[in-house]
Amino acid sequence: MAIGLSIGLVLGAIAGITIGVLLHDIALWLSIGIGSGMAFGIAIGVLIGSRKKFE
Repeated sequence: MAIGLSIGLVLGAIAGITIGVLLHDIALWLSIGIGSGMAFGIAIGVLIGSRKKFE
């Protein structure tokens, strides 16, 4: 789960900065990007972790 969280955090931050620069509102889109990236990262980490338990 930690790997998924860190990957999601980085990807969300990159996406948030990119969209924020284009729309001239970095603060809003950075927080949205980090929050959604963390959520997706945790979900992916949980899925990967649950697959390893069954193998």
